Amino acid sequence: WASKLMDRWYGTSWRSRPSTAHAFAATWSGSRTVADELRAVLARTDIAGFTRGSALQALGQVLGPQAADALRSGVASADPLVRLGAAEGALGLTPEQRPAVVGELVGDSVRAVRLAALRVLAAAPQHIFSEELRKHLARAEGDLDLYLAANADTAEAHTQVGNIRFDQQRLTEAEGAFRRAIELDRS
Repeated sequence: WASKLMDRWYGTSWRSRPSTAHAFAATWSGSRTVADELRAVLARTDIAGFTRGSALQALGQVLGPQAADALRSGVASADPLVRLGAAEGALGLTPEQRPAVVGELVGDSVRAVRLAALRVLAAAPQHIFSEELRKHLARAEGDLDLYLAANADTAEAHTQVGNIRFDQQRLTEAEGAFRRAIELDRS
C-alpha cells in the first residue's frame, strides 16, 4: 500500500533512486552479495558519515577477518562517525588483528571513538601492544572511568564497562558491572 501511495504522489521514478537500504537489508537476510553492496555504500562520497560508518560496522560482521583493509580505510577517515564504525566493525576481526587495524583509534580525538576502540582492543593479546598503544589505552581507561561517573545511573554504562572488563578477563569487575546494570534496569 505504501509503494502504491508513493507512486501516486511522486510517480514511479523514486523506485530507481539510489538507496543504501538494500545493502543493510542484505546484511540481515544473508544475501551472497551483501559484501559487494556494503562496499558500494562505502565507495559513495555523497552519503552521510553515519551511513558509511554503519556500512563498515556491518562489513566487519559479514566478512570478519577479510574486512581488515576496508576497516583500515575507515580508520583514516576525517569523519568521526566513519572511524566509530570502523572501530565497531573490528569486533569481527581476530583479536590478534585488531591492534594493527584499529589500534590507533584508542588515541582518537573523539571520546566515543576511543571507547569503541578500547572495547575492541580489550580482548586482544596485550603482549603485542606497542608502548604508545599502551599509553593510549591507559588514557582510554580514564575516559571509561569518566564516562561511567557521568552515566552511573544508567544500565547501559555499566553494561559497556562490564563488556570491556569481561574481554579483559577482569571477571570480578565485569560481574560487578553487570550486576549493577541489572539493579538499575529491572524492568
